[in-house]
Amino acid sequence: MKIIIFCCLFALAAPLLLLPIELLGSYAFVAEELVKAIIVYVCVAAGLKNQRLWLGVSVAALLFAVSEDVLYLANFSYLGNFDHVSLRILLTSFLHLGTSWMMLFGATKNMRWFIGTCILAVCCHLIFNQGIITLW
Repeated sequence: MKIIIFCCLFALAAPLLLLPIELLGSYAFVAEELVKAIIVYVCVAAGLKNQRLWLGVSVAALLFAVSEDVLYLANFSYLGNFDHVSLRILLTSFLHLGTSWMMLFGATKNMRWFIGTCILAVCCHLIFNQGIITLW
């Protein structure tokens, strides 16, 4: 249980810690997926099983998404357009949950699967970001 709490707190703080990377370049999505991969790896390495494992990673992913969206509220307020805030929260929650589940699936198989699913998660995040740019 302690490991789940640690991972959830780390997931809440991670977007703030990644903010300098976000400001420096356009590859912050790689760092975001790396952070979630660390969370997944820590949960698997801690020996969490089935329901606790999937629930812990899911809650951490959703907390990561909400924390990231709260930081992006400043961007929405700067632009003065709050029309898409709820849609962004919904879409990023599905993105982070889906990519975390993808990595968790790989991590429960073996290390090669885990690495492969991490790369796939980065690709999915890149495609998502490109789709969001064209959406608004």
